[in-house]
Amino acid sequence: MEQVEDVPVAPGTPPTRVASPARSEFGDIQTQADATALIRELAQRQLDRAHDERAEPNTTTTGDSDLKRAFWLLLDTKNQRVLFLSLCKNRHFWPRIRSCVGSPPFSFLLPGDNDMLRAGGITSGRVNMSNQTGSISSANDIGKGHFVDNSDRSFRVVADDSKTEFVPHIKVRNASRVVLDVKLPKMKKVERLSIFKRSRGRDPSVTYPKSGERILLEPNERLGGPNITFVVKTVEAHSHSPVCRLYCSRA
Repeated sequence: MEQVEDVPVAPGTPPTRVASPARSEFGDIQTQADATALIRELAQRQLDRAHDERAEPNTTTTGDSDLKRAFWLLLDTKNQRVLFLSLCKNRHFWPRIRSCVGSPPFSFLLPGDNDMLRAGGITSGRVNMSNQTGSISSANDIGKGHFVDNSDRSFRVVADDSKTEFVPHIKVRNASRVVLDVKLPKMKKVERLSIFKRSRGRDPSVTYPKSGERILLEPNERLGGPNITFVVKTVEAHSHSPVCRLYCSRA
């Protein structure tokens, strides 16, 4: 039998969630209400743990990755903003933002939220809390994405026309129009250039989906669920960027 290494847990805090090999980690989370309740629970656990372990500001403690993963995979943009602003009302959460949510600027915040906290106090050198240069998600915001294709491109659900309150990867099943931000797989510049030249810009691993293209997407393994196909209608991209925005319809 395979041995699993024990992870030390600080006294007085709940254990870190461990996914069963038989099911996806977040397979039981269906709605935004479910997701919000889980993330609030995880946030309180991490605040308690940081207190018990006397963690330094902006340093990682055991279980922070659980919270960050849930925040980015389960909440839509609107609920990310609402919950983040709510959590930030507790000043004890400020030193945990970097390890539990990430480094600013955040695409889910609005320009008017820019002065809510000092971005440089979270991550050195950062100036803005909100994204001031455009609405497309950053590569960090996309992360592993809600979906991935067979070229290892990561896709994040940004918006859709469904009126349901499901988590993003479920909600899009009921949508006819969907907005996705996509990130090309990470690789060295010389490798990307070599693939681009060899394929004459046709290899999907080094180029964005094109208008009219059908894309078959597989849910993040931590979410589970069926594959889904979209048809790309419009592509919004900035030059020399590893990310772009796709306006799609259901196939």
